[in-house]
Amino acid sequence: MAYIKIDLKLIKYLKLPYKFLTIEKISKHNKLLDGLNYCILGFPEKNIKKVEGLTETGASYFLTHATNEKPYKKYNFDKNNFIILQMAGKGIDVLNGDNTTINTHFYGMSGCGLWLLNYTLEFGTNKYLVDYKLIGIITDFRKGKYFCMIANKIHLFIEAWTVIEKFRFKEIKS
Repeated sequence: MAYIKIDLKLIKYLKLPYKFLTIEKISKHNKLLDGLNYCILGFPEKNIKKVEGLTETGASYFLTHATNEKPYKKYNFDKNNFIILQMAGKGIDVLNGDNTTINTHFYGMSGCGLWLLNYTLEFGTNKYLVDYKLIGIITDFRKGKYFCMIANKIHLFIEAWTVIEKFRFKEIKS
């Protein structure tokens, strides 16, 4: 796991094509939920194609839930530092609503975000609002006995920034 320090002179150029994630959208996450509150969003290599000589990439996302304890034991991952997410079975294609088999070609997803989605019902309506927090970085996947994606918890980055960079954070209890 690593992060890259960017020279302050580059920020004005990076702001042109990119929108920076604010610190309020990054959160520690220790109590795993038993629901489809986890979103893996990235750019797998299967979504790369050439169009008129230009390279185009496309995002893929998966809404899933945390696994039970068994994959942590089988693959020897510490639950304090990793989140393991269930990927087996079928999913729903959000474009057409059809059941679909999960594509098992996750190469290129390493380094993508693991997001916690929190749903709240908007007062006085039947509309749901969605808030999101970055809680991890996908680093691996397994296709063996347990088909799953594995993320480093974001607290590892926060601790590195605190110790190495001397950043100070005000934690908000949720």
